[in-house]
Amino acid sequence: MTLIKSSERLNLHWLTHDDLLGVVQTATRSAEKQLQQFAQSPDFCGKMILAFGTSPAGLQGTWANGVVILPTIEIRSSSEINGANGAFAGATNTIYLAQEFLIANVNNLDAVVGVLLEEYGHFVDYSINKTDSPGDEGAIFSALVQGKSLDNETLQALKAEDDHAIIVIDGQAIQVERQDLNTSDNSIATARNIGVLNNIQTFLDSVDNAD
Repeated sequence: MTLIKSSERLNLHWLTHDDLLGVVQTATRSAEKQLQQFAQSPDFCGKMILAFGTSPAGLQGTWANGVVILPTIEIRSSSEINGANGAFAGATNTIYLAQEFLIANVNNLDAVVGVLLEEYGHFVDYSINKTDSPGDEGAIFSALVQGKSLDNETLQALKAEDDHAIIVIDGQAIQVERQDLNTSDNSIATARNIGVLNNIQTFLDSVDNAD
C-alpha cells in the first residue's frame, strides 16, 4: 500500500494532513486484522462466493497469514469523487477516500474501516473476476468481513444496485458505479471504477504463491 495526499489543497479545518494520514493508517491496520480473522473463519469460502461468486484457491491462506495486498490509497476532496465517501479506480489502481468523510469520522474508526473494506472489496473483485460482480459486491464484502448480518431484503437490494456515473480525477474522466447505503449508524456513499482492469498482478501473484 502507498498512502498519499491529494494533489490539491485540502481544507482540513483544525486537522493536519498528518492527522488524516494517521486516521487512514490506523483504519488500514484494523482492516488488515479483520481480513485475517475473516480468512480464519470456517465459512470464509461461502461468504466470498456470496460477495464475488467465487473463492480463489490460495486467497484464504494468504489473508489468514496476515498478508494483505493493498492498492494505493489517496485522500481527495469529496467533490472529486461525486460526493462519495470512497471510490476505487481500476485504471489507476487506487482507493480514493474523501477528506470530508475522514474529518467527520476522525473519532469513528469503524466508519472509516467500513468504507475502506468496501473499496478493498471492489479491488478484490477486479483482481479475481473478469466481469463485474452483480450489484454492490464491495458493500456485501465489507459487511461480511465485519461480521454484520445481511437479511435477504438488504442482500437482494445490494445485488440489484446499478447506479452509474462519471467522475473526473486529475482531468481524466472515469466511468464509475455509485452506491448509497443508508444504515442506522451512518450513510455510506461509495463509487468504483468499472473501466479497465490494471496493476493487479502483485495481488494475483500473492494468491498463486499461497497454493
